[in-house]
Amino acid sequence: MSPLPSPTSDRRLAGAALAAWILLAGLFVGHCVHFLHYVNDDAYITFRYARALADGKGPYWNPEERVEGYSNPLQMLLAAGAITAAGADRAPDLIKRSGMVWGLLALSASAWTAFRLGRSLGAGWGPALAAASCGAALAAVAPGLALNAVSGLETALYAALLAAMVAGMTLPDDHRWRHLGWIAAMAACWTRPEAPAPVALCLIGAAIAALRSPQRRLGRVSREALAVGGALALLLALRILLYDGELLPNTYQAKAGGFWGFDSGRYVWHGSGRPLLGWPGLLAAAAGLLMAVRPGKRTGSTPGGHSDSMLPLLFTALGGTLLPFVIGADWMLGWRLVAPYLPLAAATAALGWLLLIQRLPATVRTPAAGLLLLLPVYGWFAQEEPRERLHQRSSVRAQGYVNGHTALAEWVRSRGASGDTVALMDIGIVGYRCPDQKILDLTGLTDRFIANSPGPFLDKQYDPAYVFDRSPEWIVLTLSSTEDLAGEALVRAPLRPWTGIEGRLAAAPEFSGYRRPRPHPGPGAGWQEALAARLGAERVFEHDYPRRPYLLALFRRQATSTPAPGSSGTPRP
Repeated sequence: MSPLPSPTSDRRLAGAALAAWILLAGLFVGHCVHFLHYVNDDAYITFRYARALADGKGPYWNPEERVEGYSNPLQMLLAAGAITAAGADRAPDLIKRSGMVWGLLALSASAWTAFRLGRSLGAGWGPALAAASCGAALAAVAPGLALNAVSGLETALYAALLAAMVAGMTLPDDHRWRHLGWIAAMAACWTRPEAPAPVALCLIGAAIAALRSPQRRLGRVSREALAVGGALALLLALRILLYDGELLPNTYQAKAGGFWGFDSGRYVWHGSGRPLLGWPGLLAAAAGLLMAVRPGKRTGSTPGGHSDSMLPLLFTALGGTLLPFVIGADWMLGWRLVAPYLPLAAATAALGWLLLIQRLPATVRTPAAGLLLLLPVYGWFAQEEPRERLHQRSSVRAQGYVNGHTALAEWVRSRGASGDTVALMDIGIVGYRCPDQKILDLTGLTDRFIANSPGPFLDKQYDPAYVFDRSPEWIVLTLSSTEDLAGEALVRAPLRPWTGIEGRLAAAPEFSGYRRPRPHPGPGAGWQEALAARLGAERVFEHDYPRRPYLLALFRRQATSTPAPGSSGTPRP
């Protein structure tokens, strides 16, 4: 360990740290702005619950339907506050931009942890700061983290809470951080349903470190575990009270049957392996960590200098990153399930590289540590291809949400009546922008009966009569084609429903009461009008989607429709 700094060197360190943070903040915020156009329809599911809560109706999707169709209670509560403060129209953009702040806090807390650990493990001030800056910058240039920070979902908030938790659990001699650590752990359990797993891993790491320390402060870890357990118990109690005795979010039941196949290995690799410089970076980091994290190994002389102090960071970063192998991957852009752990994983990797450098002769350690600052530059250019691919795909879909789902919502809101039921698959934006309409989720995220039906997500096997018995005024079918077609070509192309649920709905006899007989429009009509006439739909909206058409066909219950035998549906007057 280098000698304690003089006041002059201390000021230089503070200046260097401030300069590094300003550069990091500019880099990350600029990267997020690159993806600020991104729209995530699922975020608007949470926003609708938050809007109902802000309006005094309670955290419910539809009035009198006590179903928890979201899985991020803390984000929902924050969104309700944003809607109350800024209004329903401005709140979504405010929530998206707040993700940049949460992401920056996650990077800052992870860098602080890496710096303090680097110092306690024997590195000098300069090398420790270089390693901390390297890890934070590598996470900042990862396109998955930047994109998910502005998605409107809880990803960046969750990342900040995890980073604060690990900082507190890793630095036991700083009581201010310690208190922040267990409070953040409690809040994390209210932010993601899988949070108890990484929180438990962090507490286990802290318990091992406490057992092996001379002070043996296991009692403090036990009290923190009890506090986290209390936060979980309170969440379960509220869920039981608010949602008819359910212990898990309805989304768990909806997705419990599985989903379209996504390779968890590729998912984890692209979301965290590639941002950490691929196999060379991962192997070098593992080598450095294995040299240090050994039973009884001491690498520093400061209080807490035992290498076991790394265990909360190591357990949380590794366990969280590998979690998709247990819970599965998802379909959203940017590998959002591993993105919250990327700041911690990058800090861990940077520490591993620093520990390798510590093995070098003393005369070359500082210059070698300085080379760590070049790794994020390489990381930026190495991820240029996935960055531009994400930007292109998210840009196309963002415009598609304007032309498709937002336009559809405005059509229904302006032509429908309060209390109308709208049945569809993509419920987020339409649900948020149509607060006075009831939204029937065909996939089951916000509907308990559909969620508990057999079958995987997006292909639940239930009788279409369940939908028609709800007498929906509007039904939206998502249609696509096996070919990459557009415009006039779609009018004559064979189209198929996006999901099996919609296919069975369209084939049901009751659906004939939603087809509107229409003459073929004249030559001056657009292709969407012509396609609507062919389908018997009120209107067709196009959601731009990469490499394949994605059409929203809106059907309305016709005045001449009659309920099918055994159906309780009432024809529209």
